[in-house]
Amino acid sequence: YVTDRRVSTLETDLLLGSHAATAAPAVALPAAPPLRRLSFSAEEITNFVCRVGDTNVLHTGDRPLVPGLLMLERLATLLQPDSIDIRFHQPLWSGETLSLYLAGSLCTGFVQNRLCFKAILKGIGESHDA
Repeated sequence: YVTDRRVSTLETDLLLGSHAATAAPAVALPAAPPLRRLSFSAEEITNFVCRVGDTNVLHTGDRPLVPGLLMLERLATLLQPDSIDIRFHQPLWSGETLSLYLAGSLCTGFVQNRLCFKAILKGIGESHDA
């Protein structure tokens, strides 16, 4: 659920990449200040994976990986777009601070200078002071 609206369709494409032997290069942060900063606790992730039935071991433990669907849910709640087309580039771990940037319909999420995701938001209103 997103406020009083219900998501009726979720379409996913799983793209399996190769494991890089070296760290991904740094990406320049947008010039504007972040719209919002987010952090996900291990407890919050545990509650989410229990609620949705996610059994991936990467989403458990003392420092779990933040599920992409949890980030997607948070974006949908904060910005209330009609649709989101998202591509994840780097992982986000519990306790890390994710900075959200919005430029038109492009929303990017960074941890320091590490790009975690890029998302195209369709149908967002002018008010997005989440």
